[in-house]
Amino acid sequence: MLPSLDSATPPTPAQAAAAQAAGIKMWCVYLATKPGVGLLRPWTNAEIEVVRVINPRPIAFYSGWDDPVAIKAAATRLNLRPCLDDESGIRPEGPWVQPNLDAVGGGLYGTSGVHVGRRAGFHIAAWYIANDPGRTWPTNWPTPAAPCGWQWRNSHNEFGVTVDRSWLDDWFGGATMTLSQKYDAVIKAFAAVGLDIVDLKAFLTARTPAVTQDLDYWANQIADDGHNVADVTAKIILDSRTSGNTGKAPDPWKAAPTTVPSGTKLTVTVD
Repeated sequence: MLPSLDSATPPTPAQAAAAQAAGIKMWCVYLATKPGVGLLRPWTNAEIEVVRVINPRPIAFYSGWDDPVAIKAAATRLNLRPCLDDESGIRPEGPWVQPNLDAVGGGLYGTSGVHVGRRAGFHIAAWYIANDPGRTWPTNWPTPAAPCGWQWRNSHNEFGVTVDRSWLDDWFGGATMTLSQKYDAVIKAFAAVGLDIVDLKAFLTARTPAVTQDLDYWANQIADDGHNVADVTAKIILDSRTSGNTGKAPDPWKAAPTTVPSGTKLTVTVD
């Protein structure tokens, strides 16, 4: 898991360096492409650069009133992970949310009801509790089939800045993922294409050779820091849709059988 901070006020280079030295693995930023969208304080490009020492691809919270096409373009240009800040104090809930997420292709932040039935590249729970949960998602919330984070502590002071604190999955970069964590990422990816996650867990536990081989194939495609899980997920989706094998990994040692038309004459030379 990765400890993460976010703040309306950007840190100074010295504060960012202190956070990195203390083990912080993400400092989230605030992104806007036009004025008057309800964010407390959007960051400048120069301020965003300061926190890249902590994570080269920061999460960028944006408003539902902003232009999703412009947000996607800005996030791509600046190498950010866009995340819709779905708070009623910014823009009231409504049918606009899912089209916005689809257009931007980023994450979703909000309370429990915000995440129900919503598709996003990642999900960050907003639920403040008294003690550190040591988890990236509340146990009593349905877990999304995507990388997760949990903002569990709201405004307080760290490193001289008023911040919120979160736990994030290793997918966001930082600590090296274990094989078990890679398996979990693969299982989430399979779940994202509609496969029964309960059955997959049972197969994994039973170590059925054929299924384990498939899971090993996909797990081994994931980088040690997990930065390409989204790409692996996309490949699983593409493979399951085009081959009809519901996510089964291709066997690199087997070529597709060649069909020879009836009546073809073959000439064989034997030395």
